[in-house]
Order: sequence, then structure tokens, then C-alpha cells
Amino acid sequence: MKSNLAEVMPELDAGNESSQLTIYQQRAAVLVPTDDLTIRQCAEFIEECKLAEKRQEQKRKDKVDPLNTKVKEINALYMPVRDAFGLLWRTVDEKVSRFVHEQRQQAQIEQQRLIVEAKKKQDEENAKAEAARQAADDAREAGDAKLAAKLDAKADKTEMKASMITAPIVLAPERTMDLGGNTLSVSAPKKDWVLAGWDKAKPMRVMFGGKPDPRIAALMGNVEALPEGVRFVLQHADISPVHLNKSFGQIAFPAPFAETDKFGGSTLRKG
Repeated sequence: MKSNLAEVMPELDAGNESSQLTIYQQRAAVLVPTDDLTIRQCAEFIEECKLAEKRQEQKRKDKVDPLNTKVKEINALYMPVRDAFGLLWRTVDEKVSRFVHEQRQQAQIEQQRLIVEAKKKQDEENAKAEAARQAADDAREAGDAKLAAKLDAKADKTEMKASMITAPIVLAPERTMDLGGNTLSVSAPKKDWVLAGWDKAKPMRVMFGGKPDPRIAALMGNVEALPEGVRFVLQHADISPVHLNKSFGQIAFPAPFAETDKFGGSTLRKG
């Protein structure tokens, strides 16, 4: 037989859940088990709430399940094709990013070589001009003004020639390309961390069976010398790639972690 408290509340009706829920909240606030009767009242209240919870969940599923089914059908139709195109452009994008980076590096090296070569030619011409200038001074001291003037003119001409020697500009591939309505910006490589044997798709266990993961064993050293509590924590700990990504560049990662160039990641802009 239901208690008076249990009889206060009818079953939840559609459109009236909010006000009825308030009544249940008020009842919950005053329900206190103190004897057999109140324990039963609490039990009946729990029963009502559990049944109401199930009814609400069923109502939710009745509305959501058809939508979820439709979403799954749409995803099954479009997502595989979308992902295939994504894989295709990323594959080629990485190739382009790597090639452009290599070509720009080679252009920088060649530019520096030409600058050094131009400087060498400038020095040679300036040395010739200095020699002609010295010869002109010697001619003046010897009283040969005509020869001195001729040598001064030669020095001036040689200095002018030296000043005009410059290194040619080495052209390198542009990072931004106009595609006629859209522009594609090829990204320079970004530094990324790498650990051999770990693809970073999932967190990596620190220890197995009391022993460090072989990939980081050298980094951890003798774990047996650590306090028992630390060993317990390490035994149940994971290395998070999310946290490592946030720390990379802010702190130096120790070996066996290493740095690598990450190519790709171009940007397509409209207009």
C-alpha cells in the first residue's frame, strides 16, 4: 500500500514534466528514513523516480533514434568520399610543401654563393683600383702629371665597375598561388616531435608489468629505486600526446624524443 507522500504525485504527463518535477524535488527534500514506515516511503519514492527516469529516456529515444538513424545514413553516404578527398589533397599537399621548402632552401644556398662570388669580384676590382691609385701617386711624385691623370681615370673607372657588381637574384617558388578565384598558400614546414614506434594516435602506457615501456626505458632509468607510490602511479599512467603537443617548443624534449619537419597544411582562401 502506497504512503500518502507517494500518492501525492501522479505519473509524469507530457508537457507537464517541469512542474511535476518541482513537486518531486520538494518531496525529496523532506524524505528522511527514520523508521520502517519512512524507509518504505523512501523506497516507493525511489521506485517512482526510477520508473519516471525510464519513461523519460524512452520518450527521448523515440524522438532521437529516428534522427540518429538518418544521420548515420547521411554520414555513411558522404563521409567516406569526404575522407577520401581529404586524404588525396593531404598526400599531394605534403609533397608540394616538401618540394617548395627544398627549392627555397637551395635558392638560399645559391643566393649566398652568388653574394660571396660578387663580393670576391668587388674586392678584386677595388684592389685593381687601389693599385692604379697608388701608381698615379707615384707618377705625380715623379713629375709625370699626364700618366698620373691617366691612372686616376683608370682607378675611377675600376671603382665604378666594382660598385656595379651585384649578385643576381635567385628566384624561388612562391608559397602563394593564384588559382583564379582562389589562392592556395603552401605552408612552411613546422617542427614536430617524434618518438620511434609511436604514431601518437593514442596515449602510451608508461609501464607494463612493473617495467617501463621499451621505447622510453632509457629515459626512465632504474624505476626500482623509486618510491613504491611513484612506481604505483607510473604503472597506471599514460603519456598524453595532447599534453606533449602543448609542451613542444616550450621545453626541450629529452632523448629518445626527437624533432622532425612536418610538411603540409596549406590554406585555401577565396578571392
